[in-house]
Amino acid sequence: MTQPQGENDPEAGSERNGKQAVSRQRSAVRIRKERMKTISRNLLLLAMACLVLVAWLMLSAREEKKLKPGSAVQTIQDFLQQMPPPTRVRRFSHSNATYYDVWGQLGGMLRFPSGPPSYIFDLTGRLVDWTYDRGEARDYEQKWGHFKDAQFVSVQEMLQALVGTNAGAVLLLPDRNAVAAKGTSKP
Repeated sequence: MTQPQGENDPEAGSERNGKQAVSRQRSAVRIRKERMKTISRNLLLLAMACLVLVAWLMLSAREEKKLKPGSAVQTIQDFLQQMPPPTRVRRFSHSNATYYDVWGQLGGMLRFPSGPPSYIFDLTGRLVDWTYDRGEARDYEQKWGHFKDAQFVSVQEMLQALVGTNAGAVLLLPDRNAVAAKGTSKP
């Protein structure tokens, strides 16, 4: 009686084991390649996310620098010449003195500000304080008495009041037209 070929044949068994070993090796190589692709893809995504974060931080810093009054901005005149035009002005009293809270333009949405920058000027037109984001500045609000009695005024009204307290000064309106001392306008 003849036996079916390969059942008890040791050569056929080793050949089958060899094919299985080769198949396992190929599967292992394929799995390693897939893992490497996944790791490479994840590293690339991580690197791209890091680049986006670095770009966002750099643009945010640039944005904040644009709204920060430099050492050359010491008065309202300097402010109106060198900074973006104000959007609103509030007059308020604090510690028996009058101040102006000048709201700057939002610096953009990169930093997700909850409020505009705020610049405080005293009655002589001198910059005395500022904050980049007035919506997040609880200490700033507290320092200035929470602006309890603040009244919105126009930039022109503020400038006229400051001219009255600082005779001889020439102030600039946001449209960059000069206003001479004592409230007289030049064409």
